[in-house]
Amino acid sequence: MAHDLGAAASYLTIKTPEATDEVNHLAEHFSEAFRRYTNQTRRIRTFNEFHNAIDHLLAPPPSIGAT
Repeated sequence: MAHDLGAAASYLTIKTPEATDEVNHLAEHFSEAFRRYTNQTRRIRTFNEFHNAIDHLLAPPPSIGAT
């Protein structure tokens, strides 16, 4: 599955043996996380702000990350 967000270098690629609801959920989650990240990049001024933004970008959805 590949998803082009419209920008020249914005791709989300997920490799899986079969498409499932979980794969679709993850694709939607990370696509939305990337949109949020790109919308805030111009406001990032410090390394700590960058670190926080990347943590949010890479965080799994709550249903996946819950233990």
